[in-house]
Amino acid sequence: MSTPTSDSTSSPLAVEATTTTTTTTTNDTTTTAPSISAPSSSTTTAVSAPTAVPAGSVGKVKVHFVPVGSVPILKKTKFQIASDQRFASVHTFLRKVLKLQPGDSLFLYLSSSFCPGPEELLGDLNACFALQQRGELVIHYSFQQAWG
Repeated sequence: MSTPTSDSTSSPLAVEATTTTTTTTTNDTTTTAPSISAPSSSTTTAVSAPTAVPAGSVGKVKVHFVPVGSVPILKKTKFQIASDQRFASVHTFLRKVLKLQPGDSLFLYLSSSFCPGPEELLGDLNACFALQQRGELVIHYSFQQAWG
């Protein structure tokens, strides 16, 4: 004969669990098997904190520079840049590579349409706008305004 016993307790993580103990008696032998059922949908579950990324393990973003208009073509067009760098650092880097004077204009575009803000992180831009097939962030550059 089975006699289920139900006991409801609340854990410190605010997760309700129902513990059921089933006792079975067969030929003078008693077996007790506890089982825990999943919490009901109306209970609160605990959420763990995100794991921290160790220092020095910053990922890289593959950046592909594409010229627009009459700008010179770079000898090397693909670079690996740390994902925690700001978009302003890409602008500064490209100005140095193109040997531009402080008064010269340089426009950078993502998705052939918009210029991200200088405080945007490359890792975030890569996650949103990288080409899925090649896994690279394509940045178009021009001396004149090309898109919006």
